[in-house]
Amino acid sequence: GLCPDKYKRYSLQHSFCLPTCVSCAFYSKDVRYWLKNYILYQHNNLRNVVASGRSYGVDHVPRICLTVVTRIGCGYLFRKYTNVICNYGPRGNVEGEEIYKGGDICSACPANTCCGDGCKYHGLCKFGEPNLPEIFYCGFNGESDCR
Repeated sequence: GLCPDKYKRYSLQHSFCLPTCVSCAFYSKDVRYWLKNYILYQHNNLRNVVASGRSYGVDHVPRICLTVVTRIGCGYLFRKYTNVICNYGPRGNVEGEEIYKGGDICSACPANTCCGDGCKYHGLCKFGEPNLPEIFYCGFNGESDCR
């Protein structure tokens, strides 16, 4: 969904809000699990659309499925409803740009990525896990663009 302007950090195209939920009580672990599965589901759905030759809309989920997106963070607000707001970057999947390129599986993965039988998701390029805790706060990681 679209978020109010106050939630847009990277750019107008790089924030999204998940649908509100009346009965949800999110904790950071739940949000991570839900978001990971939501992105994976949408990613696979998009691959099927692209493979079929049908056109697709440029939406936030295809943008964050790209390997160029290296940061995603979500927060939640619980009052009458639970609202989850996410920001991600850097910018990726601009309308008119390719999402996927044709070719052999794993043939165009960047250096230092895992792809193939030894990886969790066979056929998808994946950067190695950074040696960081699962959850960290911007104040502790020293990144210059983390505010």
